[in-house]
Amino acid sequence: MENATLVLKTIDSSSSLSNSVNTWNNINLRNLMGDMYDKYEKFNLCLVNISTGQANPSLGATVDDINVSVNISGLPWINQTYNTDTGNNTNTAIITTFQFSRNSCINLYNYGSNFLTFGKAQDLCNITISLLKSSNYAVALSTTVPYPNVLYIFRIIGIPNESDKLLTPPARMDKNTGRIK
Repeated sequence: MENATLVLKTIDSSSSLSNSVNTWNNINLRNLMGDMYDKYEKFNLCLVNISTGQANPSLGATVDDINVSVNISGLPWINQTYNTDTGNNTNTAIITTFQFSRNSCINLYNYGSNFLTFGKAQDLCNITISLLKSSNYAVALSTTVPYPNVLYIFRIIGIPNESDKLLTPPARMDKNTGRIK
């Protein structure tokens, strides 16, 4: 299975003061994925790991501030973003939920169940990860203590085109008899 790895570090992003909204600009998908970029039209973005630095003991005024949904935007999602409030698709998808721990580091592994499908639309993209309160979907962190730096590791996997499976292999000529096999 062909795949590429995308590593996003909040320390390398444009971020909000609280570190709850982070944007990585000008990610070159063609360079990241190499030959996969031309071979496939659709891809799965799989969250492999979230790792945090040590959080401040004063992190979050409420439990809602440390229980967050990890929302990602900037890629052309396919059937991943339906909003029941509006009845429409949006440009943001939830890839997981997460709980920060006060005064400690967290290392969360995801084993294949956290993935989103996106299509190929442009070579360059800006990816934004927003941490929203799980309880009411508002931007998290209502205090001046920012979230610790976070490392997100994703695997990108090309999805074979269904029509590729329908093609029959080309006929071969038997070199001994000169007949098509």
